[in-house]
Amino acid sequence: MDAYLEIGMDTTLRSLLFTLILTPAFVFAATREDFDAAYAEYQQLASSGDTEAMLIAAEKAHRVGVEVFGKDSINTANLALNYATLLNETKRFEKAETYARQALRIQQDAYGRSSPKLIDALVQTGKASVDFMSVERQGKPRAFFYFRRAQKIAQKNLNPVSIATVNREIGLHLASIGTDGTEFFEPAHEIYRAELGEADFRTALMAFHLGNIELSKGNHKRARNLLESSVRGFETHDSYREFEMTARGFLIAALEELGQREEATRHCLVIGEKKPLAADEEMTPVYRQPPAFPKIALRNFISGFALVEFTVDEQGFTQNHQVVDASSQVFHNTSIESAKTLRFAPRFVDGEPVATDGVTFRFGYEVVGDRPFSYIKGRN
Repeated sequence: MDAYLEIGMDTTLRSLLFTLILTPAFVFAATREDFDAAYAEYQQLASSGDTEAMLIAAEKAHRVGVEVFGKDSINTANLALNYATLLNETKRFEKAETYARQALRIQQDAYGRSSPKLIDALVQTGKASVDFMSVERQGKPRAFFYFRRAQKIAQKNLNPVSIATVNREIGLHLASIGTDGTEFFEPAHEIYRAELGEADFRTALMAFHLGNIELSKGNHKRARNLLESSVRGFETHDSYREFEMTARGFLIAALEELGQREEATRHCLVIGEKKPLAADEEMTPVYRQPPAFPKIALRNFISGFALVEFTVDEQGFTQNHQVVDASSQVFHNTSIESAKTLRFAPRFVDGEPVATDGVTFRFGYEVVGDRPFSYIKGRN
């Protein structure tokens, strides 16, 4: 049972092809043939990458399935869940909720409220519910009610890796919509680390997401530890290179915030060497903080900019700063001070880091209504 569920939960991140439980039913041959044809079409499209065609086929298979098996059949529930999964993946949440709830209701009636067979339906119902802001007593979107039920059922019924996989899927979905998934990422990370080790991709991915969350909360020490763990996991496989580079970028931010600039330099150099810039490729900061808004400009609601030119040295620091253009002199000092905090992955030539002169960035200051904001971007 556990092995089957582990496979099932792993594939939930993509489109699910639930195995239909073909219960005895009195149907007309033509209607059953219609269903077989509709479901075969859906299966054929499942690996095509044509999402819109898959949605049409999944909806048709469900509609014909209702006629063949009845609206309360487990087969109907599985067909509804297939359709709901695709609707969620394409962010059609309101419609997905209708079909996910249908599947959940049928499965609960058939298996009881505590069966592990409900986990997929609970997760999909939760995903569909995230789009709506009905709130529980705890102040969380109602999606968390379904997610926590799935988490609890998994905890009681599945093997450790399958438990982690359920939590991982929920956490990844919450991350994709900008919601804090810590309560799901943390148990997933702990289990994967204990069962699979730090070098496993799943462990590293959970550490990465947790580190990113802690960084956004200003918990820089914990963010550093988690992101260092994720880097150690990702760097063991070349196929994880992009994940490794992204994790190092966030780690540089944590280290800079902690004042550990020398350690940040090590990661700047690794990024520069492993992901070298083309000769004509513009440099992009791996760490930046928006410039402070000048008080005099803020008091007088003045918007403006300054263009600062500098050299990126062999260690990714900025040197030799000068303002080459500005809307007002009032923006000179704050722009130069901000430019000094930028960190870059240095350009590499023949395997060695080199300085790059003439790098220019725009430091912008805007007042919209009574709200000031500042930004940094490339010259263009």
